[in-house]
Amino acid sequence: MNKEYTIGLRRKLLMFIVSVAILATGVYLYASAAPADKTLHAVVAMLLCLLAVYLLCYYIRKKVTITQTHIIFQGALTRTELLKSDIGGYKIDKDNLIFVARPPGKMLYISRCNALVNYAELLEFAANFKNIDAKHYQNEFDTMLHDEAIGSTPKERKQKIQAAKKLCTVINYAGIGVAIYEFVSVDVFRYALIAGLVFPLLVICLFYAKRNLLTFNSYTGEGSAYPNLTNALIAPVLGMLLKAIKGWHILSYTVIIWPAVAIAIVLLMLFIFILNDANIKTRSNQVSLAHIVFFIFLYSTIATININCEFDNSDALVYKTTVIDKRYTTGKNAAQYITIDKCGPLQQPTEITIGKSFYEAVHLNETIRLHAKPGLLHIPWFYVSQ
Repeated sequence: MNKEYTIGLRRKLLMFIVSVAILATGVYLYASAAPADKTLHAVVAMLLCLLAVYLLCYYIRKKVTITQTHIIFQGALTRTELLKSDIGGYKIDKDNLIFVARPPGKMLYISRCNALVNYAELLEFAANFKNIDAKHYQNEFDTMLHDEAIGSTPKERKQKIQAAKKLCTVINYAGIGVAIYEFVSVDVFRYALIAGLVFPLLVICLFYAKRNLLTFNSYTGEGSAYPNLTNALIAPVLGMLLKAIKGWHILSYTVIIWPAVAIAIVLLMLFIFILNDANIKTRSNQVSLAHIVFFIFLYSTIATININCEFDNSDALVYKTTVIDKRYTTGKNAAQYITIDKCGPLQQPTEITIGKSFYEAVHLNETIRLHAKPGLLHIPWFYVSQ
């Protein structure tokens, strides 16, 4: 008798609401875009619409079926089958359950298995096979113990592995500390920004200097034997994200592309140089490469915006404008918005995000000042004051 595992009705309804919200966001971004940003917003809107459709299809169609001879996973667009007799083992990557065929090659990847009704039964089924995570960890550890580049004796290598794990723990927490410093810094953000820009580069240098031990792999389950620097690399960049989104008002986002691409190319060349080392190459997996790509995209974009605005010491052109609307949102993503009338570089009324104190201080129909600046990297931006 076949056994099926599907997503519960509540989750499906929730995902339907989320998909509609994403779709509405895409439509709103396109409809509210300034003429200069219409093309960029159209691309973003299209991507959001595709994401909404994909999520809806995925959560409606997602299903795991176990028959007498096969295990079958139905996704949004694909269907994967694996003979029970071919299963060589399983591993758990966060909330994802992965069945690996024997001999290794084909895999059946069940993403977010905890969203399935009675997924505990699915885990019980997986427990009938070998846990590859534990074997993977032991294989990595044995490889390091026999790596002469780490040390001259197994005892020395083991000591260096333990020391490297402690070092990574400290560096990862330091990266999180930098991110928190960036979040809470207001009056001294320039120093926090410098820390956020420099710290990931120091992490990359440390990674290269100790490339026989450290990694950006984030192998979960039983964990990776290699010490991991992923949090130290990415956390400071996320710390700059809030300032890039809410702190600066960019007049045209299309101008960001070229400086960001230049930074991305430099980082890409740096990582290619580092990953060209054979020892690192053998340990690099898809998750590691995904982390690197994610970091390059975030760092190049966010660094461009923050450097352009924070280090722009040019004189501002000041215009008077009027607050014509106010609104705020509550909940987890609470934010305050005002709509200001067209003036200077603004060709039409524009809604911007502002801080809570400024939102409470200004009133409808009040005249405020708009300070327009050219940007250090020639990306025009502005800020408002009373």
